Amino acid sequence: MKKLENPFLLLGYYGPAYFCNREEELLQLSDHIKNGRNVVLYAWRRLGKSALINRFLQEEEKSENIEAIYIDIMATENTSQAIEAIIEAVCEKYGKTQTGGLSAAFQKLIGSLGVTLSFDSFTGLPSFSIAAHPSQQNEITLNRIGEFLSDKKKQVVIAIDEFQQITSYEEKNVEAIFRQFMQSFPSIRFIFSGSQRNLMTQMFLEKKRPFYKSCQLISLESIPLEKYQPFIEQHFAEAGKKIEPEIIHEIYDWSRGQTYSVQLLCNLLFGANEISQAKLEEIKKSILVQEAPFYSSYQKILTKAQWQVLLAIAREGYAEKVTSKKFLSKHNLAASSTVNSALKTLINNEVVVFEDGKYFVHEVIFGRWLATL
Repeated sequence: MKKLENPFLLLGYYGPAYFCNREEELLQLSDHIKNGRNVVLYAWRRLGKSALINRFLQEEEKSENIEAIYIDIMATENTSQAIEAIIEAVCEKYGKTQTGGLSAAFQKLIGSLGVTLSFDSFTGLPSFSIAAHPSQQNEITLNRIGEFLSDKKKQVVIAIDEFQQITSYEEKNVEAIFRQFMQSFPSIRFIFSGSQRNLMTQMFLEKKRPFYKSCQLISLESIPLEKYQPFIEQHFAEAGKKIEPEIIHEIYDWSRGQTYSVQLLCNLLFGANEISQAKLEEIKKSILVQEAPFYSSYQKILTKAQWQVLLAIAREGYAEKVTSKKFLSKHNLAASSTVNSALKTLINNEVVVFEDGKYFVHEVIFGRWLATL
């Protein structure tokens, strides 16, 4: 694999050399999958959840322990689109081969799913056209896919990313359809992951929901500074660059340990003509200026009360007792009942997070920008 010019990735997974820590989570995933347990992996956005899943799947496949299928359903709007994404992933996995041709089982599968097969005239590789199918065929389609995958010699692992998206579909019983899919094929392992923690925990922990206590839950937290610091120092050193510990601490604190923000600051500083505290401050300011046009649109979307509460929390960084007289007075907020109502909406939409008795803005950079207003 070609060495990257900038080792601090902002998207995807490129290899273990560019992936920081997560040894404990990788071991947990491995243990659950090997021992026949399905998994729910949930985290706040931009903590590296998808990269972790892809590392686990790719490394396990390299060791020939599993056959992995990864599907991201964030862009889907209904059950049929989600199932089409699964079909596409299965075709990509078992149909893109240059040797041995397509198995009879795979050809039978795509025929039963209404998938059209053709071959590229230059490469000779197959391509697939997935026709839309009636919603009443959803369960049948999943059963056919499950039967095909259950016959594979190796352990098949299906990872469905942004799984909370199914809660937004207009159809009823969507969760029950996917729960039945999982239950009907016990030889297949499932990893359900999501970046909306509230929706994911509700789906798998509420007694009346189909997925109640059907999987093992793994909560992904921030990578500790003591793990991140040597990773950052190593990559700077390998490029003949030196970064002071104080600068790393500032990067981590400003980012609140959020993986994406840490990577972004390191990426920009690594590519700069100097590595200093002054340059880091310049980079932070440039990020906020760049994002300002997008963030400013929130004021038009939110009510006046919601915007004022959001500003107050951002200025505090981590806010406590937001309905107390002291807090209301300090930030010139309305009555506590109005603040409570605004706060509930902000939390439900995961603009604001409540954790360990404190409120904070979910998106770190958005929070930093708000604090400058």
